[in-house]
Amino acid sequence: MAASTPERPQGKEYLRLILLAALIGIPAALVAAGFLAFVNLLEDWLWTDLPKALGSSAPPWYLVLGLPHGGRRDRGGGEGFPSG
Repeated sequence: MAASTPERPQGKEYLRLILLAALIGIPAALVAAGFLAFVNLLEDWLWTDLPKALGSSAPPWYLVLGLPHGGRRDRGGGEGFPSG
């Protein structure tokens, strides 16, 4: 019993698939780039501007310990997070 191979898209059908991929991929890439830019701004604010506003030249110990701990989604020790 020979395995049948599916037909490859030809001509206009192939172009339509490429355009559909572009319509989905380009906005998704722009949203991802915007999100990364926002994360970069937020990190700069949290680790540089906030300590300066609090009167410190470097992040104080309580920010170094508190910000990562406060950023956890599940404080009860959900999957992938150590409890405590």
